[in-house]
Amino acid sequence: MSGLPRTMQLFLTDSHKQHLELVSKQDISVFREVCQIALDFVRNGPNLKAIVALSQEIEVPPQSLRLAIEGLIKLLIESFKNKLSSEDFTGSLQALGFREEQQDLLTKLYTEEGKILNVVGGSVTPPHFHNLDWRFEVQVASRSLLHQLTPLITMKLSLKDGETAPKGKESDSDSGAKKPSLQDHILQIDPVGLLHITGILEQALAEGSSRHCRRVQHSLE
Repeated sequence: MSGLPRTMQLFLTDSHKQHLELVSKQDISVFREVCQIALDFVRNGPNLKAIVALSQEIEVPPQSLRLAIEGLIKLLIESFKNKLSSEDFTGSLQALGFREEQQDLLTKLYTEEGKILNVVGGSVTPPHFHNLDWRFEVQVASRSLLHQLTPLITMKLSLKDGETAPKGKESDSDSGAKKPSLQDHILQIDPVGLLHITGILEQALAEGSSRHCRRVQHSLE
């Protein structure tokens, strides 16, 4: 087992790999800017203005770019948690499709910013639930159909960014931590689709509380 590369300890989901692919296909000048935004993200929280500006420059949705930046940060933190050497980290980047210039830049970031990655640890978290407002709507007519009945549920889902205060500090105004910001997402779905999603979530909740799942969670702690 000692001969296996430490990169085998990293587990990346398919969606994580897709987010990283958006970053890896950029040219080196854009890639440098992405790395700078990611480093600023770790230190101070998300800079939405910078993310939006860069997303317009490379013509991708801002949310896609943000997920890609968060994926890059997660890769750095997980590699540091697993104590990967710089050589093993570079090997991981190569396996993920990063070009040589990109590998050199990320490896330098990994080695030079290891201290702050250790302090932040897992505190850079995805946005989490804050509030949900909803209303029931019915479309009763349109130009093509004068008499119809189309029920819809419109929702405003509010997500809150996680704070990025260093461990051991209180996340108040005196700690220097950046206050969390809110993201609002407007969603619309018909009752049948909502019932289907509800059923899937209830099934996942039941599986998550099963004895087998608890044993797996306990083994990972």
